[in-house]
Amino acid sequence: MNPIKISIVLPAYNEGKNIEKNVKTVYECFHNKLDNFEIVVVDDGSKDDTLKNAKLAAVDNSKVVVVAAPVNKGKGNALKLGVEAAKGEYIAFLDADLDISPDYILNGLEMVEESGADIIIASKWHKDSVLDYPFTRKIISYGYYTFIRILFNLKVKDTQTGAKIFKSKYIKKIMKQVKTDRYAFDIEILAIANKHKLIIQEMPVEIIFQRGGIGRIGIKDIWVMIIDTLGIFYRVRLRKIR
Repeated sequence: MNPIKISIVLPAYNEGKNIEKNVKTVYECFHNKLDNFEIVVVDDGSKDDTLKNAKLAAVDNSKVVVVAAPVNKGKGNALKLGVEAAKGEYIAFLDADLDISPDYILNGLEMVEESGADIIIASKWHKDSVLDYPFTRKIISYGYYTFIRILFNLKVKDTQTGAKIFKSKYIKKIMKQVKTDRYAFDIEILAIANKHKLIIQEMPVEIIFQRGGIGRIGIKDIWVMIIDTLGIFYRVRLRKIR
């Protein structure tokens, strides 16, 4: 048996003001419910003191592991590094800003163990979800969902929400096939999983948006996301990735 039940991977970019506090919040959440876990913080080449403060959170706490990307390549690349370092039987993704409470990772862990699903993903569009989310972001999210549904025939309503739980044996293999480093990496993970007929289930979530406007996503990012998604379609659907 794997001595570590679950690894929670926190990709972080320029989160220096909050990362130490947020890592401790995740630790307290899991420490109260589970003994055999680890938190893998991945600094994605931040320009501020994210790495320094993440290391402070790891002082005298063997359950916190810090990984540093030498340069900023994007969230997808950070998660690849986190998955590579993770040792858990299950691996979870959680955004380091904690727009989503770490309690939902615990909920997802229960779901994946009880249901036999291979992947559990948080969904903004689940009927029981609660959103404090900018209207513009909702429009972008729904438009992207429609786009990928046409391309990939995925039976899920949301691919982008930043809380997901995977069986380690699958996500470690999938991540070796993922080529996308930035915003579209989620769809590549799920498209490959769907190609391998893995069972994906959605769970409700409460999202409290922490940033003003539409956050870090701009028009250029949306365009890059579309281009990356078309590249994923070519690799996964047309080339029929194995």
